[in-house]
Amino acid sequence: MGATGKRWVMLSVAVAAIVVGIVIAVSGGGGHRHGGAPRVLKTDGASGGGTTTGGGSTGGGGTGGGTSTPSRTALASSYLGVSPSKLSRRTKTGSSLGQVADATPGKSAAGLIDAMVAARASKLKKLGLPASVERARLAHYRERITYIVERVKAAPALERDLRAASQYLGVTSRELHTRLQQGKTLAQLTEADAASGKSIPGLTKAILAVREARLHALLSEHQITQAEEEKALGELPALVASELHRKQLQPGKG
Repeated sequence: MGATGKRWVMLSVAVAAIVVGIVIAVSGGGGHRHGGAPRVLKTDGASGGGTTTGGGSTGGGGTGGGTSTPSRTALASSYLGVSPSKLSRRTKTGSSLGQVADATPGKSAAGLIDAMVAARASKLKKLGLPASVERARLAHYRERITYIVERVKAAPALERDLRAASQYLGVTSRELHTRLQQGKTLAQLTEADAASGKSIPGLTKAILAVREARLHALLSEHQITQAEEEKALGELPALVASELHRKQLQPGKG
């Protein structure tokens, strides 16, 4: 090979080396910039403070963890000093949260409600709302949480019916649940209150109104069809009549 041929070979090798170096630099740097970040994001901050997005907003010590609000179950279990799983088991066997609280030494249903309302008040305080708005929200929350603490868990439809029944009979949810747990039916409770002008037809009408409103809402939200609503409305009277004469809740276990 002549001198000119050797120079061309050496030049070709040098150019190839430069190209390879550029490719390695680009792929290596790009992989670090664009490949590393998604891995941190996908772990939701589990890899630590690798990036602000991954570790700061969703990590255990970031903003998300600092401002999250404990669930009602977590608050209740903390107040009562029992594990969430144990509390869940007790409410699934026929006891309301209030009954569990009253059966726990040094605790009470009223104290549980106050603790949960206090937690909500602390959260609202951080929002900087006008005092009147904050009071109104807390009053609404106390009413809602009182119902939740007093109720015995049942199917959603039955829970709505029992709320309507307690309003019609003029008793608290807790009173109604306690009497039902004693083996009474809604019809028997209504007949026992006949002197106050209460009647089974009146209670039936109150529950039907709630059920019908629910069906109308589902129809307007396009969750059921017109035909499905009409069919359900036709079946309601028999369903409610059966509900009134059937024992609904298990005896409370305390």
